[in-house]
Amino acid sequence: IQQAIAGRAELDAMLHAFTRGLGEFLGESVMVRLVDQDSPTTHHMVASYGVPDDVRPMINSLPIEIGITGRAVQENRLVIINDYQVAERMVPDFVAYGVEAMMAAPIHEAGTAVGAVCVASRTVAFTDLQREALEMFTQTASLALSNAHAVEGMRRAYYDALTGLPNRAFFGDELARRRSEDAGRSAVLFIDIDRFKAVNDSLGHAAGDELLRAVADRVSG
Repeated sequence: IQQAIAGRAELDAMLHAFTRGLGEFLGESVMVRLVDQDSPTTHHMVASYGVPDDVRPMINSLPIEIGITGRAVQENRLVIINDYQVAERMVPDFVAYGVEAMMAAPIHEAGTAVGAVCVASRTVAFTDLQREALEMFTQTASLALSNAHAVEGMRRAYYDALTGLPNRAFFGDELARRRSEDAGRSAVLFIDIDRFKAVNDSLGHAAGDELLRAVADRVSG
């Protein structure tokens, strides 16, 4: 998992590797749930391991006041429930699935709890080793999340959102780097699209965007 973070793997791939690793280590069902940034009263499951296919759709999105994630985020601490079948705020689908115990540790980004790693067990209460493992893995999940968002911020700064190609800022930095390293002579190829304004004016900006993406794909190819 740390190698994936260092290699700047996609966030989705990192989180799924994370849930699989923790789930296999503990032998339990594991979820990563994040609070919706646009709707903080809701949290979503973004990765999971060991959650049955028939249960997953029922718990993909939940209100913040339902389930253990909301408590872990709001109280900013590890929360453990060993009597889940009769606990408050329980998720009915987990009760029906037979979950007996659940624990959740908050995931942090920039010092703020933004979600939680949840572990569900259909057997006995959690051990000290399992709790320590969850907290250790959750620190790694926080690092993965922060790293992925930092990389995404860099990508927004240096790559065009529409085409995915490097933008003018990237070009300026690359040119400065080559000059500082005395990389020798360089050449620049400037490509223009004939009659592009006519496409925008006659077919609309959506068609113009589609044309730009098509040209970007051909240039990349």
